[in-house]
Amino acid sequence: MLTARTVLNTNVATLAQMRAHLARVTTLSGNDIDEIATGYYEYGAVFGVSADGALAQCLHETNNLHFGGQVSASQHNMAGIGATNDGAAGLSWPTWRAGIRAHFIHLLAWCGQPAGDDDPRIRAVKAAIRQQGKVITWRDLGGRWAVPGDGYADGIERHWQAIVNETGATSVSIPKPPMTILDSPNRDGYPGTRRVDALVLHITQGTDSRGWLTSPQSKASANYLIERDGTIYQLVPPDHDAWANGQANQPDTSNPLIARWLTERDSQGQPINFNQRTISIEHEGKSSNNLGGSLTPAQVASTVALQAWLCVTFAIPPEPSLRMIL
Repeated sequence: MLTARTVLNTNVATLAQMRAHLARVTTLSGNDIDEIATGYYEYGAVFGVSADGALAQCLHETNNLHFGGQVSASQHNMAGIGATNDGAAGLSWPTWRAGIRAHFIHLLAWCGQPAGDDDPRIRAVKAAIRQQGKVITWRDLGGRWAVPGDGYADGIERHWQAIVNETGATSVSIPKPPMTILDSPNRDGYPGTRRVDALVLHITQGTDSRGWLTSPQSKASANYLIERDGTIYQLVPPDHDAWANGQANQPDTSNPLIARWLTERDSQGQPINFNQRTISIEHEGKSSNNLGGSLTPAQVASTVALQAWLCVTFAIPPEPSLRMIL
């Protein structure tokens, strides 16, 4: 049962189930379905909210994305944010993805999380929390997000059950490979939001990679480091920005992801840093005297396992020419 689970939780449904369910209950195009399913799945992993629960709430709020009433599809308002019983039409966002992100930020705010502090809507939620208390489970949304009573939560539950029981999709389960947590202080610090679009692979120069990538003096890090024996170290969690890629220098705009990133701006109107859109994987390779550089068989096995898990977790299609930058 969804409504007894905490909002800050992991997915039960697969991305394939979410896509298949949207295709069955909506009249949207295939591109819209893919953007919505992927957006919910990816932001759920980034923000630590069960994406299938958020999608179920969206379907309940929007009449299976048919909309109608006060909120129209062109608003990309996934959960009736700002729409009230006095006829207010609610807020609008330019894309499905932007509306999905706003949905998650709103959920996090109700759970007492700090995301979106600069948003006046979130300040209103915080004021409401002081009166009503924060949300823990999905059932708590009744009387907070919506009018009191169990009808709201029960509606979300029905949609969620339909999603997780979806059989019109083949699911892929990729286990998380064994890894050692070794926290690097070199992370985050960029204005704006994080979104995972791609994996970026590196080969290190030198043999003391762990020491360098976890030293505050280096001002460098990666999300993961794979040593010569195949050991995987998580240095920066994948929902945080590592310091491996930086600003673009002579970018190859024939790659559509790079071309897209170059058009994006942070919350201060400046070009985003590519670390905000990528997960970086370092592979210990070249020695300090520039010898070697080839991966060992153990490293190859580990990086394949890690990349497969990341692609499923963050809904990154395994298309080397588009999604993986070497």
